[in-house]
Amino acid sequence: MRIRSYILPIVLALLVHVCVVLLLVPHWFQHKQDPRQTPRHIQATMIDLKSLATEVANQQQIAEAKEEAAQKQAEQARQAAELEKQEQAEQARQAQEAERKQQAEAQAQKKKLEEQKQQEDQKKLEELKKLEEKKSLEKQRIEEKRLKEVEDARIKEFDECIAKIKGLDITAEQMATLEALCNSKPKEVESAIKAILEKKADEAEKKKLAEEAKKKAAEKQKQEAAQKAAEAEKLKAAEAAKKKAEADKQRKAEEAKRKEAERVAAEKAAAEAKQKAELEKRRQAALEKNKQTVADFSSYVVSEISRRWIRPATARNGMQATALVVLFPSGEIDSVEIVQSSGDLGFDRSAENAVYKVGRFSRASEIDPVLFDRNLRRIKVIFRPEGLRY
Repeated sequence: MRIRSYILPIVLALLVHVCVVLLLVPHWFQHKQDPRQTPRHIQATMIDLKSLATEVANQQQIAEAKEEAAQKQAEQARQAAELEKQEQAEQARQAQEAERKQQAEAQAQKKKLEEQKQQEDQKKLEELKKLEEKKSLEKQRIEEKRLKEVEDARIKEFDECIAKIKGLDITAEQMATLEALCNSKPKEVESAIKAILEKKADEAEKKKLAEEAKKKAAEKQKQEAAQKAAEAEKLKAAEAAKKKAEADKQRKAEEAKRKEAERVAAEKAAAEAKQKAELEKRRQAALEKNKQTVADFSSYVVSEISRRWIRPATARNGMQATALVVLFPSGEIDSVEIVQSSGDLGFDRSAENAVYKVGRFSRASEIDPVLFDRNLRRIKVIFRPEGLRY
């Protein structure tokens, strides 16, 4: 900027010097051509260097003012351009923001429509599912009704079938066969009954013929026997006497055998009753012993705790705290829990401390482990100001 301010004065100074030289050049040439020539009038202009410098300074100031104005204008133009650029950028940003907002709204609307569609589809699916379930239940109900009707019809047909065969004079085996047919193939029962009756009729006819033949044979034999009656009568009497003797002998042996069996059974029953009574006696004795053991150990536990219980100053008649004492088989204390508080924390704490002071109930190791685990592992001790009990 400072270099530019010196250029214009230098140029103006050079121009002034050039003008002065140009004004002096004709005078120099005229003296060389004719030194004796009469001098002519020279027209010259007087230049005031001070005013010229002032003018040059004014022109420099004007130039600087113009240059500054141009710079200001350029700066203003630049600022205007920058402002316009910023406005364009802001407009572009706003346009982008509006577009982004529009896209977001469109996306949200799309998502909302999709969710609505999903909800509608879900609702339709649930309705379809309910309809299917309703159809399935209806189908199941119809099927159950059909099966019930079929079963009722089968039962009715079975009952009718049984009623048909109930009065028939047939064997138990034939009756069982017909009942099986009533249960499995009731329609074949009629033909089966017919076949059984036909077979029975044939058998009756055959039996009748056989009886007639047997009767004839019997008559023939009777005639033959009549001839041998006298001889056979003696033999028969002898055989009857022999058979009677053998029967009496066998009857007496069976009677003796029966009495021996009854005696053995009676002795066995008496022994079993005696053994059962002995076992019951032992069981009752064991129960009494166990009860006594439980009572003795419980009294022992209460005694041990009572000797170590220091009643607090806040104890009053009517107070009661129940402590659940859980023991190990060795007699050591597993835990102490106040299951029923007295309402006084100091009273409850004194009860817990009394149990823990015992440390170990040594007599626990003398008790049968099964009895201990069943009846003495968990003991409730009731603390009252007037004394302990279990």
